Amino acid sequence: MQNFEPTNETRKYFSRGWISNKDHDYFWNSTHKDLQPTKAIEISNSHYCPYCVSRMFPIQNNNLDVIGYTCLCDGAIAELEWKAEDKALRERHEKEIYEIREKYVPRVQSNLEALFELKQKKEKESFDFHHWNRTLFQMDSKNIIDVEDLII
Repeated sequence: MQNFEPTNETRKYFSRGWISNKDHDYFWNSTHKDLQPTKAIEISNSHYCPYCVSRMFPIQNNNLDVIGYTCLCDGAIAELEWKAEDKALRERHEKEIYEIREKYVPRVQSNLEALFELKQKKEKESFDFHHWNRTLFQMDSKNIIDVEDLII
């Protein structure tokens, strides 16, 4: 009987053990710290890899609770590589966004104080005092208010 032999890339997920006084085999190390779950399809209470349709290996925490399943086929490894590259790209993108904000935000800050003063000036220039004086006079002819006296 030929023993299972993991590839060089997957060997770290297996432990080598003796099955007789002359022979050894590799056993799945379900608590290995680098294991990450991949996509799984559950059929009849068993988990299968959607890429190679093999039964998947369980991933366990230190309490031996099953926290996910993984496969070591090319499709599952490509999924993990894609996730790692995607994460790195997103982190680099966030860093670049932060850097560009640091570069430009101080230069694109609105001068709110000057804008407020300009708005007040323009509103004061366009304000029709005579119209408002007539309106106020019509509203209360006993108490005439000069609007120009109200504006500071």
